[in-house]
Amino acid sequence: MTTFFELFIVGITVSFGPCMAFCSPLILPYIAGTRKNWKEGLSTILIFSFTRLFIYVFLGLLSGILGRFLIAWLNQYSTFLFLAGGLFICLVGLLIVFGQDYKSGLCSFLKSQFIDSRLRGPIILAFAVSLLPCLPIIGMLAYIALKAQNLWQGAIFGLAFGLGKFLSPLIPLGILASFVPSMLIKNMRIYNFFNRLCGVILSMLGMGLIISCLMK
Repeated sequence: MTTFFELFIVGITVSFGPCMAFCSPLILPYIAGTRKNWKEGLSTILIFSFTRLFIYVFLGLLSGILGRFLIAWLNQYSTFLFLAGGLFICLVGLLIVFGQDYKSGLCSFLKSQFIDSRLRGPIILAFAVSLLPCLPIIGMLAYIALKAQNLWQGAIFGLAFGLGKFLSPLIPLGILASFVPSMLIKNMRIYNFFNRLCGVILSMLGMGLIISCLMK
């Protein structure tokens, strides 16, 4: 139980620190640019957070089985993971910016999957963000690999870390990001411009990840 509480505290700590700094610029513009009231914002951030929790349980389980081999695999394929995540984030941003202007079959399909869908968009975004091998994730998996004696113990330790990260300021910020812009901005042209600006921010963040991978 000591390890469980240690990882729970670590999850809380990183959720207010490096993970907050990394995740908030990705999920908050997505919510601000696609959700229009606090209920939509709450459901989106909860789906995002529960998906991350599931991913951490699964990664903990794998770490309990594979140990250092999982960490070596993440390090080996980190460039590919960051490139794939950057491409997806950039795509979502472009769909927010241009989704209303282009009515082609492909654009409409992608928009329906990633923007209009209340379920698929936040789930896929959570996968794209959570599987990026950042230092807190690598450290968590290394600690689980050291402490876990079997796969189920690894899953429980991953759950502890995920529960800690669930207690994140992202939840209230996600609610605020969804309804504050629509409440403060009454002019529809300005509001549409704000939505597109959120898409531009996401696209720039995605391009930043892609460029950082290509320059390695």
